[in-house]
Amino acid sequence: MHERPLGICLTAPRCKRRGAQLGPNGDSTKPGRLLVTSRPLRVLFSVPTFNAGETTRGLELAKALAAGAPDRARETEIRFLSSYDESVGFSRLVAQAGFKMEPSELQISREEIEKFLAADHKSDEFVTDPQFAQHVTDCILRKVRDGGFDLIIHGFSPVVGIAAKITGKPAISFTPFPTDLGWVRSHMLKDVPDALENAVTIRLPRALRKALAKLAGKKLTERTFFTQPTLSQAARNAGWQPDDPGLCGMLAQQRQLICDLPDFYEGHALPAGFHIVGPLFASPQASQVDPEIEKVFAPGATNKVFVVMGSSAEKPYILEAAKTLLTGGFRTVLVTSPETCPMEELKALGPVPEGSYITDRFVPSHLITPMADVTVIHGGQGTVQTAISSGVPLVGVAMQPEQQGNLDNVAACGAGMRVPRNFWEAVRIGKAVRTVLDDPSFRANANRLRVSAARIDARARATEVIWDYVAAQGI
Repeated sequence: MHERPLGICLTAPRCKRRGAQLGPNGDSTKPGRLLVTSRPLRVLFSVPTFNAGETTRGLELAKALAAGAPDRARETEIRFLSSYDESVGFSRLVAQAGFKMEPSELQISREEIEKFLAADHKSDEFVTDPQFAQHVTDCILRKVRDGGFDLIIHGFSPVVGIAAKITGKPAISFTPFPTDLGWVRSHMLKDVPDALENAVTIRLPRALRKALAKLAGKKLTERTFFTQPTLSQAARNAGWQPDDPGLCGMLAQQRQLICDLPDFYEGHALPAGFHIVGPLFASPQASQVDPEIEKVFAPGATNKVFVVMGSSAEKPYILEAAKTLLTGGFRTVLVTSPETCPMEELKALGPVPEGSYITDRFVPSHLITPMADVTVIHGGQGTVQTAISSGVPLVGVAMQPEQQGNLDNVAACGAGMRVPRNFWEAVRIGKAVRTVLDDPSFRANANRLRVSAARIDARARATEVIWDYVAAQGI
């Protein structure tokens, strides 16, 4: 790939010469003068920058959009909305990728971010204070209405979705699952949800577990996570009159990109406008693997386990994994973050055995995962897709229903195991890891998913949808 500025693309293909006329796809019909659309496409991206997966997905999409602009004979000006306390999370990655932040009058505090994360894990509503919900809605509405942007592209940012609808701004959403109520009811849950798992259900045969999941799926959309009553009322006060006032209606746009493996959606009926574009996660960057990790995961070594549980994992689940994987005869590399689980608490479990290593530094997971025999993760889409792209089987625990669905997709393909959240304890974790290590079918099935994912250029698919939408909207 040739180099070009990531934030703004100012060049067009050299074949577009003086006097050229461009066809509908930007093709030159006769030689001559460079013809470029006079006005750049101004795009506002919105992602919850406290979430690593959401931030990196948004950045990959923005980079691909900018890189493909010259082929469409367009310029792009891309900015990322700043609405969260930038001392929390991953806003720094935006600048590192070459993009600028778009300031807003809204700066959501660290405390409110913690509430959002807790609500996500409990499948609850994000905002319960009506005044705060109205403040957030009004601030974002003003930015979208008055910011001068031609196109809004947003991830799991429901208030931005609402603002785009009220203002009539062209908008595209990208989400980890289809935000369609019918799909959520029928397909999101593939196994007994963690909220209902108990000592009886965990012993039920597979057929009964699937039947329970189907019944639970019909009730799932009635939970406040999907209805979001406080935020819905604030949106109605601001002028939104939707058919579906809940979360799915907030995130729904004329074009919706589902950044997941198409294999998981075979036979699923989705409304027009949904596009399953393929896995979209942080692309490999020039980086080096810590020599200590290379030593633990040396070629020829066995029982190599990589524990990397992402930004939305919770401390008790990391500590429980550490109890067995740092003492159970495995060669373990465990990565934590100071905000989620400080090193001191891991070290308090006892000395790290020879042949294992823990760190709280950033590591290039895309380089380390292929070195492992099994990876232990939470069900965030980025960590799951990194495992898939590496051909490495997984053992996982979900923090919420969407993550459970991600893990169950892989488990249904025979490429890993999900341990129910209520049963994520050292003994069960160790047994699951040992099962995956000892049965070669898990590695074979993981490799099959790797091959399937490698056939898909998600960035190209996603940006084709975006540019076709831009052309259809005449912007």
